[in-house]
Amino acid sequence: VYPVDLEVLDALMTRTRGDPTHLNSLVCWLWENQYIGLREGEYSFLSDAAQEMAHTHVPGDVAQSVRARLDELPGKAQKLLKIAAAIGKVFSLGTLERMAKADAFSDVSHEGSDKDSLKNGEVVQSTLETLQDYGFIEHSGDSKRITRGAVKPRVQFRIARLYGKNDNWKFSVDIVQEVVVSCIPQARLEKLKSLLKFALREI
Repeated sequence: VYPVDLEVLDALMTRTRGDPTHLNSLVCWLWENQYIGLREGEYSFLSDAAQEMAHTHVPGDVAQSVRARLDELPGKAQKLLKIAAAIGKVFSLGTLERMAKADAFSDVSHEGSDKDSLKNGEVVQSTLETLQDYGFIEHSGDSKRITRGAVKPRVQFRIARLYGKNDNWKFSVDIVQEVVVSCIPQARLEKLKSLLKFALREI
């Protein structure tokens, strides 16, 4: 058994955060395409280009799996997830709420009660809980101190809100955020980026 170079480990863990399915897919893809191999007694990148690919490429089976999971989401949850993805791999609830509200107000095709739309902060929060239940995102920071096996994600979220803990969130796996962004049409992505600048100015 040969050791694995730290740069390879860093790339794999950064992209997959240890998710076994995504980790296996990325390792297999790198190996099959000869981006990693045995060199000087350890498994390492075989070129600088190989290292770049490890940090940017999304294996086809991973992308297909994420898109299938995305399609299973209710429409409102899918829309909010794409807004979150446009912010980045890590985002705050406040920024997400401001973006979702601005986006809903700019949607002239929207019909129905405002209390049921993403203009409503409570709707954003409940939809965020849905995304957490589906495993797309997770609360970061203080909620990690709570034993995950004993407390459900929704309860962790509400405890954090109740006690004023930090409202930072992140995608459970970096590759997931990258795939979600790739599912956003370019014109729509540009609009979301503009809304992000607006939301950040309000902080």
